[in-house]
Amino acid sequence: MGSTGTVSIGTVWSLVITITLILTVEALHSLKDVQEGPCEGIQYKSQEDINMKWLASVQLPYVLAGSKYHMYRFVKYHHKVPLKEVSEYKFYYESCFRSYANVSAGHARIHGFNGELTAPYLLKPTSEKGVLEFVPTEIDNEVARHYLTLTDNKTYALFANCWLGPDQRSWVLVSTEESLSQGTLQMIEDHLVSLGFERQQFIFFNHCACEHFEAVA
Repeated sequence: MGSTGTVSIGTVWSLVITITLILTVEALHSLKDVQEGPCEGIQYKSQEDINMKWLASVQLPYVLAGSKYHMYRFVKYHHKVPLKEVSEYKFYYESCFRSYANVSAGHARIHGFNGELTAPYLLKPTSEKGVLEFVPTEIDNEVARHYLTLTDNKTYALFANCWLGPDQRSWVLVSTEESLSQGTLQMIEDHLVSLGFERQQFIFFNHCACEHFEAVA
């Protein structure tokens, strides 16, 4: 008689291999497919106890997560390879997104895919505490207003964003560390859902295979 409710190791590995193969060949969706709606659908508000001196002095190099719309934009407008030709596997495991920002000097850039992607920005603080505008220097339709909605003022900063040109919302999580605790990530997810973002549009990146990052000013 066969057993009921058990799964063999061979079956598990078959599933793992199948999922990996699907990710390897599946291309990224278009920006339109991952939109979450206009900015007015989100109640943007920066965290009240933000330490702006910390934000201006620290490097937050690791892009740990973001909404699909936010991250796909970098690939579409700044990657040497067209969006439709980038596999999901490469995007999740080999993108190695890094963030360089100098609030005091007023510039920032995003790197990814071992130098194949570079997105430079002018970084402009606004009159509102915890709100920054990222103005692209290479394309003219990508101004993004970032609201620092959650931070521990030590290791991570979560920004809820509004892309002013297309009027679309997004978010991105940057950190001093390659990873955060499960408890912290769960708190961040719950916060994002409370803002109106959809879990199915969340992306959390794996930095294990990425080269070690040395922070620069």
